[in-house]
Amino acid sequence: MIRLSPVRRALVPVDSDAAVQVSAPNYDEFQGDEEIFETIRARPLSVLRVTMAHCDVPDAASIGEGDSPEALQRAAHTMRALAKDPATRVLEDVVWVYEIVDPSRPGVRQIGLGGMARTDQIRTPQRPDAPIIRNEGVREAKARGRADLIEATRAIIGTVNNAVDDDDRSFHRALLAYADAHAPDLEVEDERGNTHRVWLVPQGEAARTLIARLEAEPVAYVADGNHRSAAAAMLGHEHFLAVFFPAHTMGIRPYNRLVREAAKGGAAAPGVGDAPGGRGGGGAPG
Repeated sequence: MIRLSPVRRALVPVDSDAAVQVSAPNYDEFQGDEEIFETIRARPLSVLRVTMAHCDVPDAASIGEGDSPEALQRAAHTMRALAKDPATRVLEDVVWVYEIVDPSRPGVRQIGLGGMARTDQIRTPQRPDAPIIRNEGVREAKARGRADLIEATRAIIGTVNNAVDDDDRSFHRALLAYADAHAPDLEVEDERGNTHRVWLVPQGEAARTLIARLEAEPVAYVADGNHRSAAAAMLGHEHFLAVFFPAHTMGIRPYNRLVREAAKGGAAAPGVGDAPGGRGGGGAPG
């Protein structure tokens, strides 16, 4: 059984126009820090100013070291400012329905349910029967960096995206029924032309019904975000931010990097590596 709880206190954009300014691709979708720096300059309300605060500097030459004390202090200051900005508001006890419309996958509605999943449901050697199954190993240093950011900002930013089997399609039908009966609260088109829609579902019968449909699933598989969930567990938190999608709707994008290997005689030879995880592991949902 997959357990999901509402977010007790959620900071969300006030409308879709604000969401365009606040939202951003995940930090590991960028080619490097200079690209993040340019994105922050173009969208000064971007949450990247918090998650990648070492790139929130006056010029590219001043880009610092990620997770440094200076960057964490800057992230905490920016998070406090963002919480007070007119572009955001606080909601209590909400889950959300999240749909990604990818124009390269016509007719497919990737739609899921978001909220707070439990860290004690993450499968580990100590919990071999836990129902949330990781798709890759976790590097302690990377998880520690995300944990330091949580502590500095007192916020969990970035979801762990998961797939569930949904063999009878009942979870998918319930999500579609809710989405089709309500106008989305937020709608944004990203840099790749995908449309992201969010329905904020307050505590009540609708939220309980959706959660119950998810809880009927025996297991979930992490598609992206292993280190974000590991960071919450490292801090002893009971929950982490998560979205659960029916597996038959989920698209996984390839994640390839150009690497160079030392060849015989000291020359460099190009190669293409299949790095694990566009947004934390295994590719990027889209």
